[in-house]
Amino acid sequence: MSRGFRRAHGTAPRAGVAAVLLAGALAGSLVLTGCTVTFGDPDDAATGPGGTTAPGGPTASGGAVVEGGGGATGATTIDDIERGETVHWDVSRPITAESVGLGESMAVVQVPDGAAEVELTLPDGTWTTTAEELTIQPRRGYVSAINVFRTLSGGQAVHDQLVADAQVLGFPRSQVDRWLDELPASLDASRSGGTRARTGINGSNGDVETSVQISHEPGPGGDASVRLWYVIRPVTPD
Repeated sequence: MSRGFRRAHGTAPRAGVAAVLLAGALAGSLVLTGCTVTFGDPDDAATGPGGTTAPGGPTASGGAVVEGGGGATGATTIDDIERGETVHWDVSRPITAESVGLGESMAVVQVPDGAAEVELTLPDGTWTTTAEELTIQPRRGYVSAINVFRTLSGGQAVHDQLVADAQVLGFPRSQVDRWLDELPASLDASRSGGTRARTGINGSNGDVETSVQISHEPGPGGDASVRLWYVIRPVTPD
């Protein structure tokens, strides 16, 4: 279901996800272009769009302080998310890992009922979505990557969602359209039983880097379940 945007200034079991994350931590990076590429099963994928490894680690509760905001801002902690609260983070400024209850390791958030509402403020606009899975990656004491996973059904629904996302996440519309144009070929009967089809699209909004990986099973009916893996990289200190 497509989510709304507003302008602003300024599901695999947990064990399966954890396996992905461990593999991702060891695998290094891979940058995906707007071209369609294929490789193994999604649960074996070590690296997400834009070279982001998927995240697993401790959580903590307490008040949040987002650096650059001049003190306590009420930013959502991981414990808050696991209690069902909406994620409210301003990714246009550095977010300390400690302030959101993130340790030194990547964290897999236990999303209640498989649906966490996410609202991220970027330099030019606010992105909202519903995450079926959510993982957070730290680096040098700051949140370095937010990984949002969701599933949609039907190529046109996915395209419409990505067009809406592009308004804030900065995805090139031409690459989104190309994915839809190339979809029928990946759903041809001759592709049945092949490796999972994947497409990576990179974008940006100011200093915030964004990307999405789109994947589905090849062959007829493969677009009945299309996996979207978004990566949002908050601003971090130089």
